[in-house]
Amino acid sequence: MAGIETPRLDDYAKVNTVGSATDLFAILASSQFHSGHWVFRGQGSAHWPLVPSLERFARSIVDLPAVIEKYAMREFQRRAHHYTNSLPEKSNVLEWLALIRHHGSPTRLLDFTKSPYVAAFFAATDAARDDPAAIWAIDAVALKNLAAEVLKAEPMTVWVAEIGKKCLQGASFSEPEIFNTLVRGVGPMPSVVAPVEPFRCNERMVVQQGLFLCPFSVGSELAFEGALVNVLHRARSSATGDQQLLHKLVIEPPAHPHVLRELHRMNVNYASLFPDLDGLARSLSNISKIRATTVPPPRRPDWDFDMSF
Repeated sequence: MAGIETPRLDDYAKVNTVGSATDLFAILASSQFHSGHWVFRGQGSAHWPLVPSLERFARSIVDLPAVIEKYAMREFQRRAHHYTNSLPEKSNVLEWLALIRHHGSPTRLLDFTKSPYVAAFFAATDAARDDPAAIWAIDAVALKNLAAEVLKAEPMTVWVAEIGKKCLQGASFSEPEIFNTLVRGVGPMPSVVAPVEPFRCNERMVVQQGLFLCPFSVGSELAFEGALVNVLHRARSSATGDQQLLHKLVIEPPAHPHVLRELHRMNVNYASLFPDLDGLARSLSNISKIRATTVPPPRRPDWDFDMSF
């Protein structure tokens, strides 16, 4: 007898393939994504899974995500004061994880943005010449409520169910007491993913309109996509079952440089999204890439971006 196939994240997504920048921007500007409920993530390959840096790193060194995260948090908190005086309160785990992620250490937090255009930039700029890129879009408000429903229905652990009730009544997964309890919780807990946003945001998060999707119940494996599927599966048997909560926009390779060109005209580029000298330098490389891939040879170089008045 054939085994039961494990649901994939793509099974819960409405996949739409676009072949031009015009078609992509028409979708992003459509009424579908006009509400503030939606958050977005751009990835350079449509074949890449949604995987936080902690999950990828733990797999690469064959170690437990929870062990890696605990070590990184402890050592970062011990030493960070040597480099800056602006640090979170020690008890605010979410702000510490966001700060650690900002400076390059792997965490359970997966970056998303409230701006579809910021997501489009990261999708196109990281894309290979012959590989389609992707923008993931998810209804964060529905995701939060569904995650709370899953926790509320937990029969084994009272404190988990209580957190689910609080979040359904308006509390946020980002509140320090709730976030800390879920991250540090012991005992059985359903695998869920929820949107979170630290109260204090660094400059990069502000300009990129950033927030995170966070998996809870991190143990021997993080399994972000499995946790997200667990939450989305609940939607199929609930009142939101007829709503499409997850979209995947696949961007064909010929469109990538034209997407970058239009975004540059909108001032969505490395220089604006990474407001420092590194961002400025990287933006100059991207302009050269845009010129080389969107302008026919007889007209190169294209100096449209260099006009001075």
